[in-house]
Amino acid sequence: MGGEGFGVVSLWMVYGYMRMKIWGFWLMIMYSVLFGFISFLLLTNEPQQPIIGNVVFSVMVLIYTIYVREAFFKTAPRNQSI
Repeated sequence: MGGEGFGVVSLWMVYGYMRMKIWGFWLMIMYSVLFGFISFLLLTNEPQQPIIGNVVFSVMVLIYTIYVREAFFKTAPRNQSI
């Protein structure tokens, strides 16, 4: 998958997350864990400022997503948005 494919998948994930879809929640959790883990591994090889920021951002997104998880799993009537 090239850069274009990754961009499309990222936009799809953000759409689901912003629309409070359960699949958007899980994709964001997986993305944050994967991106944070990769950034952490890079940090052990190259201690540079941008990589530290990537790890911190991934952890912040993960904490916030877990904090608001109830909103993703709340059910609403069919004609009412959440």
